Amino acid sequence: MPTNLSDALLSAKPTSAIVRTGIVTDWDPQFLQVNVGGTEIQAAYLDWYQPPIQGDLVAVLQQDSSWLCLGRYAGAGFNNILNPSFEDSVPTATAAPGTIPLNWFSFTAINGAVATPASVNVNTDTDAPQSGQVVNINPNSPGGTLDVVLTSSAIAVQPGELYFLSTYAANANFTAPTGAFTTPPTSVQLMACWFSTDVETFPSGTLANDYTMIERVQFLRTKPPYTFMHGAVSVPSAMTNGGFLRVGLRCEFPANAVSSIRFDAVACRRMG
Repeated sequence: MPTNLSDALLSAKPTSAIVRTGIVTDWDPQFLQVNVGGTEIQAAYLDWYQPPIQGDLVAVLQQDSSWLCLGRYAGAGFNNILNPSFEDSVPTATAAPGTIPLNWFSFTAINGAVATPASVNVNTDTDAPQSGQVVNINPNSPGGTLDVVLTSSAIAVQPGELYFLSTYAANANFTAPTGAFTTPPTSVQLMACWFSTDVETFPSGTLANDYTMIERVQFLRTKPPYTFMHGAVSVPSAMTNGGFLRVGLRCEFPANAVSSIRFDAVACRRMG
C-alpha cells in the first residue's frame, strides 16, 4: 500500500533566503546583536568571525525566522579613532597631570574647585577587554567634585551622517568601607563632541550645543568585568558646512573620590 509523502515533501521544500546588511551592536559567545534597517535582530555567527567587533558592517542571511551572520564586509567598519585602545602609548607607573595618551588631545575640568587637578596615565590591565593597555583617570579631588572629559582625535563629518560609538569602562580600585555595602559613587558618559575646526578643544568656543550624550552609566561598577557603553548618533543639521567629531570620555567624580576610572577599546564607525 503506498505511503502518503505529502507532509514530508512539504517540510523538505526549500525556502528562499535573503541577504541583508547590518551593524553589530553587541555579542556573546553564541549570538550577535545586529541592527538591520533600524531593527535589532539576533543572529548566529560562524566560528571564523572571532571576535566580533561592535560597529562592524556585516552581511546577515535570513531564512524564515533564522538569521546567520556571514562576516564583516572587507574594508568596512573602519574605526576612525587613532590609538583607540591606548596601545600606542607607553605605560606609566603614576598618573602625572598632563600625560595624555598619544592622539588624545583634551583633558578638561568642567566644574569643581579642587586643589589638585585630575590626572591621566596609561596602564596595563589584564581585566581589560583586550587584556592590554587602558587609560586611567585619577580624580585627585579631596574635598571637591570634579567633572572631566578626555577627547579623541578629530573626525571630519557632514550633517546627517550616522556614526556608531562605543567603549568599555570600569571603576579601577574602589573599596567599600569594612562591613558596609556601598555603591561606587562615580558615573561616566560616552559623548559625541562637536567642533567647527579640528583644533578646537572641549568645550567648543563656537558651537552652542557642543556635545551629544550617547550613554550614561550611573555608579559605574568595579572591574571585572568592564561595562560596555555604546550608541548611534547623527551629525546635527546645524553643522551646515560640516565640522568635526571627537569621542568624549566623561567622568563625574563626587567629592572626596579616591578610585580612578579606566576606559578601553574606544570606537567610532560610520554607519551611513
